[in-house]
Amino acid sequence: MTTIATIEPTREAIAQYLRDQWGGLGYDIYPENIKVEPYGFDERIGWDTYIVLLGDQASAFTDSPILPDLPESSAPSTRLESHHPSKS
Repeated sequence: MTTIATIEPTREAIAQYLRDQWGGLGYDIYPENIKVEPYGFDERIGWDTYIVLLGDQASAFTDSPILPDLPESSAPSTRLESHHPSKS
């Protein structure tokens, strides 16, 4: 299942969002395990796209890089699209 949410573009906010969505599936979701890397421009949606990696696993896409130096309360928002994993 794909969901799109507007969150703050920080490792902490992304980790919390993924914990809320994937809770109980056995993933270690901590801010230090989150990486966000440029992925390319998606013409279908008009976004510069960044891939969100949880360790080495692709877990979501976002329309902006993360802002690690800003406190969460002052960071602008970003759109995050995630695909809920199924437990195998």
